[in-house]
Amino acid sequence: MSHHLQKMGWHVTHVTVGCSWLSAIKRDPRLAARGYKPKLGAQVHSPTLTTIFGLSPLHPLRTGFTLVDQPFVRLKSLFINYWTPRLRGSLREANLVICESGAPVLLAPLLTKYAPTASRIYQVNDDMRLLNAPAYLVRAEQEM
Repeated sequence: MSHHLQKMGWHVTHVTVGCSWLSAIKRDPRLAARGYKPKLGAQVHSPTLTTIFGLSPLHPLRTGFTLVDQPFVRLKSLFINYWTPRLRGSLREANLVICESGAPVLLAPLLTKYAPTASRIYQVNDDMRLLNAPAYLVRAEQEM
């Protein structure tokens, strides 16, 4: 989709939000999927493409152990608070926002606040219930 938008003359900012420092410590294979390690922050690749990558303090997760999972529900604000200042400027300039399933749905309120007139597409890539996602993330997706 990004390539087609760029060919039409749009500037695309691709943001990767689903990784945290835990992903880096655990050597999440997604971090090496393209054959190189993503650089932190915003990178301008061309006049039509910018990427933003960051490792939030914590990303949504579920261990399956209620006593461990309960504190993570309260800590989800760390994820949202990490991404808010990093996305504010890009969202204010956006005409179109494509939000994928998974952790990005927690950032949907930012779209309403910072890009109220932007068109929105919600792209479902995964059934989050099958991915063992935390219940609050499944609820957030249902509310979109």
